[in-house]
Amino acid sequence: MQKDGKLLLGISGKSDYYGALIIPGGGVLLYERFEDAAVREIREEAGIEIKNLRQLGAYQMIDPERENHRVIIYWQADWVSGEVRPSTDLLSAKFYSRAEIQAEAKRGVFSDIATQVLKDSGWL
Repeated sequence: MQKDGKLLLGISGKSDYYGALIIPGGGVLLYERFEDAAVREIREEAGIEIKNLRQLGAYQMIDPERENHRVIIYWQADWVSGEVRPSTDLLSAKFYSRAEIQAEAKRGVFSDIATQVLKDSGWL
């Protein structure tokens, strides 16, 4: 999600990636379209409204030790309205400039999947 040339990122408050810098999002509800899930999750996780969704790509997270396999679809979108208000799943959230994202990457605070998505989308 972008606003004024900056990208929305958050610090995870969930156990799997607690404290990692992530791209906010969440699961799809039964019978929910992917696009509708993206709009709902950003509203729930960050308190903002988005538009102009464009699919960025599909990624997999496979963890045989935990018998876990997730398919994640990442979207690009534009900010419509609202101020960032992180929910219970995010400790904090804000819009990061490209320079801030690159500095955070050097610190190694991104989850592995977020690093890959940011590279594929040209932010890193």
